Amino acid sequence: MADLEEKMAYMKNQPSTMLPEKEEVLNAAISRVDVLEQELQATKKEELSKAVSENGLVKSGKQSDGKKANDKE
Repeated sequence: MADLEEKMAYMKNQPSTMLPEKEEVLNAAISRVDVLEQELQATKKEELSKAVSENGLVKSGKQSDGKKANDKE
């Protein structure tokens, strides 16, 4: 048990470093995730805008149908 504690103490005292290659890969992945998040937000905004527009057209179409039905009476 003492041997394990010594190893843990040694590991804790070591500086945590990352190989430059791994850091580059990680940074590239993070950048790609950021780009994908921006694209997703833009797509969500566009789809929401389309849905609101279509919903408005559907509502105005229903109102027109309602007026036509009243005109026939």
